[in-house]
Amino acid sequence: MMNAKEFFEQARQVNAVPQDADLNDAWAFGVNASDLAKLVLHGVKTATSSGFEIYDVTHESLPKAGTYDVLLDDDHKPVCIILIDTVEVVPFSHVSAEHAFKEGEGDRALLSWQINHAKFFHRDYKKHKLVFNRHTSHVVLETFHVVFPTK
Repeated sequence: MMNAKEFFEQARQVNAVPQDADLNDAWAFGVNASDLAKLVLHGVKTATSSGFEIYDVTHESLPKAGTYDVLLDDDHKPVCIILIDTVEVVPFSHVSAEHAFKEGEGDRALLSWQINHAKFFHRDYKKHKLVFNRHTSHVVLETFHVVFPTK
């Protein structure tokens, strides 16, 4: 089984990523990782979101535009390499219909996104001994595109 570094090196060998590019991170979506990774691979899902306040507790760095990540499936196998295009932090209540659509899940409507993500963030925040509030909590919004494998 190929690991994330080997997968990234394979992409570099076929010039899918610049020779001087570094692998920033390898990660899987928290829930339904394989299904969501397939949506990314097929260009349906071009955005994601995460709880801003959780980054403080976990001491993780915020995502950065211009970096390359390997997206993993449920079995931690590489699916694709994405280039992060944009990163912004906004209140949960200010997430746009455009962003909800880009996340590519369900009916892609803002109301569905708000309902499903509020449930997800409540659980995720609780896991980190935090309280999610849909009116005061902030989310990190990322947009990205697949650079490898190429179509």
